[in-house]
Amino acid sequence: MRPTLRPAGVALFKRCRRYKAGQVVVAGTEGREIVKRLLAVGKNKAYLQGDHPDSADYVVPPADLRGRLLLKLHIR
Repeated sequence: MRPTLRPAGVALFKRCRRYKAGQVVVAGTEGREIVKRLLAVGKNKAYLQGDHPDSADYVVPPADLRGRLLLKLHIR
């Protein structure tokens, strides 16, 4: 999620029931958790994209969304 989140930083996510486009979210997919920006969410699909140009895009069921970014701290 670089440049939004940096390595060695701390991110706090909050579980929520509703998500909005533009939020940074954590989602469970393929047996792991990923952090991406939510492009759109519908009844059956959530579209996720990383902020880094080389990151992969994902389409997951909305039930796989686990939380949204609440706070980020950058540690030097």
